This record gives sequence, structure tokens and C-alpha cells, in this order.
Amino acid sequence: MKPESAGQTTRMQQEESSTNDGLDVDNMGKIYGVGWAKGEKRKRNRTGNIKFIHRRRVFNFAWSTLLGLAAVGMLITLFFAWLLPRMQRERITAKAIESQPMVLEMPEVSRVDPRAGIRWVELAMQVSSPGEVAKYFYKGETKAEEILQFLKTKEFTHGSSLEYEWTGNLDANNMLMDLVTVYTLEDTVRRERLAFLRQDDQQEWKLDFDSFARKCEPSWQDFASGKASEALIRVHIAEDNFYNGFFSDEQQWVCYSIANPDHPAIIQAYCRASSPQDHALKWIMKKNNMKRARVSLRVERPALAPVRQVIVAEVVAEDWVIGTKNFDTNF
Repeated sequence: MKPESAGQTTRMQQEESSTNDGLDVDNMGKIYGVGWAKGEKRKRNRTGNIKFIHRRRVFNFAWSTLLGLAAVGMLITLFFAWLLPRMQRERITAKAIESQPMVLEMPEVSRVDPRAGIRWVELAMQVSSPGEVAKYFYKGETKAEEILQFLKTKEFTHGSSLEYEWTGNLDANNMLMDLVTVYTLEDTVRRERLAFLRQDDQQEWKLDFDSFARKCEPSWQDFASGKASEALIRVHIAEDNFYNGFFSDEQQWVCYSIANPDHPAIIQAYCRASSPQDHALKWIMKKNNMKRARVSLRVERPALAPVRQVIVAEVVAEDWVIGTKNFDTNF
């Protein structure tokens, strides 16, 4: 072998080795950090960080939303757990009461136990003799026979349909009273009456009959039709604004509408401005904090006035239970 040939071969091998050196020159640009222009590597890292931060924000937002919804759900659950028992009114029917032992004698205290009060009213609806009337009812000047006759009307003959609901207590005309709503049925028409429990002169609890019957003297029908020119009435009252004829002067008169639940007639009742009756009615409306209230009135119809327009001569009571003196004497 010639020396030139061997040296030449060695140099060719070295040059080939230095040219490749174990690297794929054509693919160097694909290796991370190699073959990129200045600033490209930094840009590649920044893009990866942005994606990571975005994913992390989405993850945190999702968890925050879930935790927030869970907290709201817990608050709603706690709220309804607190609210629902208070929304359930103390409504007890006669059937429910019969299965529960109780003391049927009314306690001599200023307030009545709701179950005992409902039971007392239930038994009052079942009286059949004058002696029982005296035990359960505050009669006033009403005769026992009249009360028995009232309880025999169609409204009360469907005994199985009667329902009773404890309505609460009130302080009216300087008297402490408790209230039970009696739901009755008359010719498939459901009605309601308020049973006021009050104490008599012996401090015994009784059902006030006159307020329960919404008694008017003479009857509301006779007065509303014009047969009677004056009456003692138990009505609902609401503010009104109807002035004409005899009552056309708005500076002199204050207008109200009155109605009895037993009759569809609506009558305009007027009291003189700044009179004790005016002050009494305004006080009642303000106390009730609404546009309608229960009152007992003595009314008169002037000779020149239409049938459905009357004067409030006296505000007898701020509710349907009448005390020992007129309510308007306080003003």
C-alpha cells in the first residue's frame, strides 16, 4: 500500500467523523433549544407558563363556584329549616283534639292554652240546653233560647264539617281575649266565624255570643234596606272617598265604607271631622296597620240622606266584643 493512499484514507475518515460526529444535522432544528432564533426559546417557555396559569385559574374558579354553591345550598337549607315550622299554623281539627288528653276546664289566667281553647269552642258548638249555654257562652242580654236557635241553623247542622283554628290573642277595649276561627258549611258554601274567648265577671272564660253571631240590633238586613233609621252594628270598616248630597263637604265629613259579612250590602258611613268618632276610627285603622278593621258602631241615617249613607254616632268598640263603656269616650 502506498503511504499517500493510507494518509489520504485517514484524513477522509477524520473529515467524515468531524462532519457527522454522531448528530443528524438535518434534524437539529427540531431539538429543543437548538437551532432557534434569538428570543424563540424564551417565547416558547412563556407560552407554556400561560397555558399552565390558565388551567390553574379555571381549576380554582370551578372549585370556588362549587364551594359557593354548596354554601348557598346550606344557607337555604338552614333558612327553610327555621322557616317551615313557623309557617305551619297551629291548626288543630276536632278529630286531632279527641285523640289527645287535655284539661277541658278553662284556666283562670290571662291567656288560654290553644288546644284547650279550641276544645272549649268545639263543645260550645254542641250545646243543647240552657244550662250548657250558661257554661260555655258569655250571653250578655241574649237569651239562651236565642243562642240554641242560632246553633240549629243550616250553618251549624253539618257538625262533621266544622273545623277549628287557633288564631291568636288580642287586647281590645281594655280586655284580654283569645281568638278561634270556626269554619262552617252552609249549602256547600264554606264560611268562617270568629269565636272570641273572654272572661266574665267571675273571671271564667266564655265564648262571647254576640260577637260570634255578628249581632246587629235591629238586624243588618233591616237597617241596610232602610226599614230602620238607626242601629248598633258589628261590621268591617275601610277608608273611602265618596262625597255627595248631604255629605258633599269633604272638610266637614270623613268617609268610610262598612259591610257585614252576612249581607252583600255596602254602606258609606261618615263621621264629623275632628270629632271623638273621627279620632277613634283613625286610631283603630292605625293600630291595625291596614285598610280594613272590625268595629262596633252605633249609626244613624239622616232624613235627607240616601239609604246607603249614614252617620257614625258612636264608636262603641274597636272590635266586635263590646266592653262596659264606649270606645270613643277615650278621645
